[in-house]
Amino acid sequence: MRLFIALPIPEEIREKLGEIHHPSVRGGRVPPENYHITLLFLGEVNPGELEELVSAFERIRGNVCSLEVSGLDFFASRRKAVLYAGIGLSEELCALKASVERSCGGFVRDPVSHAFCPHITLARLEKTSPDLLQSWLQMSTLVQNLEFEVSEISLMQSLFKGSGVCYESLATVCLGS
Repeated sequence: MRLFIALPIPEEIREKLGEIHHPSVRGGRVPPENYHITLLFLGEVNPGELEELVSAFERIRGNVCSLEVSGLDFFASRRKAVLYAGIGLSEELCALKASVERSCGGFVRDPVSHAFCPHITLARLEKTSPDLLQSWLQMSTLVQNLEFEVSEISLMQSLFKGSGVCYESLATVCLGS
């Protein structure tokens, strides 16, 4: 089971982000129903460990988080790119991530050491160019002042279907106020 812990995105924000269209991005768009902010990627978890993981997940505590889209950006390698909406770091979000790691970090299969860069993936491109990436950044005005609250976190499973990847929530924890 390929699992991760994430913040679901409110429907009105998913709709607004789903309206962003770059003329050069045809395939590779992530469906708005798959938008989320990953707090911890667990990787492949043995189904026999699921009950223990859910128990640890349900011990996570945190406050409702007020979040803001900070702009559009990308992760790129030689010819591939991930286009995303960045999320501003806040004390609430960092505290929640720390709580998630304390509760569930022991279930991570292949720990990756990199700075936390909260984001919502909007598209994955197999081929890209510097011009496309630069014009993507110039579209950041489309997401200015997008603020929202998240009041729950989810333990999610990635399911590979014929039409691509979809995510299923296995457990949810409501955040305090």
